[in-house]
Amino acid sequence: MPTNEPILFGVCDHKPGEFYVATLFTPQTFIPLIPRSSWVISEAFAPVVRGKEGYYAATLDSVKIPLSMKSVTLAYARCLLIALAGVSAVFVGVYIVRLALFREMQMAKSAFWAIALLGSAVGYWASIHFCGPGPRKVDHLRERIADNADDGTEHLTIAQDEERRQSQG
Repeated sequence: MPTNEPILFGVCDHKPGEFYVATLFTPQTFIPLIPRSSWVISEAFAPVVRGKEGYYAATLDSVKIPLSMKSVTLAYARCLLIALAGVSAVFVGVYIVRLALFREMQMAKSAFWAIALLGSAVGYWASIHFCGPGPRKVDHLRERIADNADDGTEHLTIAQDEERRQSQG
């Protein structure tokens, strides 16, 4: 079911067991369109409370930060890589079927789409595994979390319906 509710995209600066940075986007059919705000989200605390009318609200232990261009760029890049992988997979499939049924092989075109598929998969993997924070950034983000721990700042609340929650686990 398509949704236009804000969704977090562009996870970056992930310090396992501590925090990560993500940007809240206004999406169109799960495609990030308009970045709204960036957040440092702690992994240590994420209670989920049942709300009215079958909705759940997860109030994440989070700190609002200035819009992270790294997170925004990664959100858009990952979206494009997923689209490229989908298109490439279709064309690779078409060339495999043509080879199997008609014994017809267009080597240059099939190699191009196979390389595009592999490249998009490697690019997506690299965008997740090599976008961690440096030591200075870790210290800075830890300070932001510590400074805003109990001062009544805004926290990120994500609502989701009961059906979606049950399908996730």
